[in-house]
Amino acid sequence: GVTMEERGVSIIEALGHVKFVQDSATLTCDRARTIQSQSRTEFIGNVMMHDGPKWLRAERVIAYEDRKIQEALGQVALGDHSSQMTARRVRYYQQTEIAIAEEEVTITNSERRILLTCGKAEYYRAQEYSQATITPVLIEFDSLQQENMRITGDLIELFEGGARAKVTGNVEITQKKTRAHCEEAEYF
Repeated sequence: GVTMEERGVSIIEALGHVKFVQDSATLTCDRARTIQSQSRTEFIGNVMMHDGPKWLRAERVIAYEDRKIQEALGQVALGDHSSQMTARRVRYYQQTEIAIAEEEVTITNSERRILLTCGKAEYYRAQEYSQATITPVLIEFDSLQQENMRITGDLIELFEGGARAKVTGNVEITQKKTRAHCEEAEYF
């Protein structure tokens, strides 16, 4: 690592195929820099994190150690064995176990064959609960990956990791040639 001063701020920088290992988690990136006075570490370029079945890819990750917040930026993708999320920006609050994903958000679950797209998603890890806002769309596929059903509304909530969904406000359900409108719908 290299320690530098930038405008009187001490920065520790590591370059080239950087690898960090902490407990069961590993993180690799092209470049890392720690700004100690702000207790902030930036992982830059091809960031890849693995912790058991959980993984994350991003162009940049900023960890605010004192606030226990991690922010992933760029083409963010994260997931485990069955579900995956992509977005432009994901912020994770360690203390409350809440993740907020913004811009071009997609959530897929291969076991349940569902795809959720939206502009903003909030995920509450402890409760296995997600809520999607900003033009959310829930699509269910058949075994041949053909679209089976599409549900839109103002708010889409996922319970038990997607086993059950609730759609509220201006709900529209499209299935093959059938269309239905209502104010609230539940999907199992």
